[in-house]
Amino acid sequence: MTITFSMIAWVLGILAAWTGMLLGAIKYLLNRQIAAFEAKVADADAKAGKALSSLSEYKQTVSGDMANLRLEFERKAVCGNHPRMEDNDVRLFQRLDQLHGDIRELVGGVKGLANSLELVNQHLLNGGK
Repeated sequence: MTITFSMIAWVLGILAAWTGMLLGAIKYLLNRQIAAFEAKVADADAKAGKALSSLSEYKQTVSGDMANLRLEFERKAVCGNHPRMEDNDVRLFQRLDQLHGDIRELVGGVKGLANSLELVNQHLLNGGK
C-alpha cells in the first residue's frame, strides 16, 4: 500500500478538524467560567459597595451620637439639692473633726488617770515612801 498525497491531506484535515473542535470546546468552557467569575466579582463588588455605604452611615450615626453625648455631658445641670448636700457634707466633716478632738481628749484623760493610778500603786508598793 502506498501513501498518497490525498491520504496525507485527508489525515491532516481530520487532525485539523479534531484540534479545532477541541479548541472550540475549551474556548466555550473557559468563556463560561470567565462569565461566571465576572458575575461573582460584580456581585461581590455590589455587596462591598453596600457594606461600605452602610459602614459610612454607621460612622456618621455614631459620630452624631457621640457629639450629642458630649453636649449632654457639657450641659448637664447640677441638681437643686447639690449645694444643700455639699453643705451637709461640710457640716458632717466638721462634726467628725470635733468628735475626733473630743475622743483624743478623752484618751489623754484616761492615759493621765492610768498614769496617776500607776504612781499611786508604786507609792503603796514602796511602803508609802
